[in-house]
Amino acid sequence: MREEMTFNFTYSEEISNEAAYEIAAFLRELSYSFEGNCFCQIRQHQRVIYPRQLDLLKNWEEEEDDDERTF
Repeated sequence: MREEMTFNFTYSEEISNEAAYEIAAFLRELSYSFEGNCFCQIRQHQRVIYPRQLDLLKNWEEEEDDDERTF
């Protein structure tokens, strides 16, 4: 059985607008950096856990290529 990932984080609601903005910007940049460095690993794992979705995308792309050749 696959476990769902959960992240329980408690924080103070008494932060300034500026602090909230800076934290959000940091987390966004951290996420972009992480995905950039680990993209291949993430994509490889997605192929393992969602093989059907990627097959559908591949089939859709192949059909699109076939349609372009008929013109």
